[in-house]
Amino acid sequence: MDSGQTSDRLMWMLKISRDMLSTRNTGELLELITDAFIEATEAQRGFLMLYDKTSGELQPKLGRTSDGIAIDVAEARVSSVCRKVFESRRSIFATDTGQNGELANRQSIDELNLKMMVCVPLRSDEQVLGVFYADGPTTLESVFTISNRRAVETLAEHAAAAMVNA
Repeated sequence: MDSGQTSDRLMWMLKISRDMLSTRNTGELLELITDAFIEATEAQRGFLMLYDKTSGELQPKLGRTSDGIAIDVAEARVSSVCRKVFESRRSIFATDTGQNGELANRQSIDELNLKMMVCVPLRSDEQVLGVFYADGPTTLESVFTISNRRAVETLAEHAAAAMVNA
């Protein structure tokens, strides 16, 4: 990524962070977060999963496509990956999900023809509020550079702070 692209990415991140922190409507905030993650990861679809203290489980809250169209959260079928990221507090970035030993046997990966997958925890201080999951049918090596991974994880930190503030 050249310095012009880095500067554009930084300006985009600052704008999204400002928009997230200034939004007090929870529904709008969740849509903004989901759309920002989908754009940052260049995914086809994304799901926001939040931890429900009552049930002790991650609950799908919002699903959207890269075109901003709502997806029924029942279609997520990503619970095992999301649980793993939530419990470990560590992101997963996979560019060839069919060849990834941890993911290769997942039925939903084959059924949906997924090639790339991202799942990042939404942390606020030491508390994990949930995870963001995104996937798509194409392998996008450029999205998974070290600097882009860090940008996606920073976006997750900003999203968690905005959710706490809202």
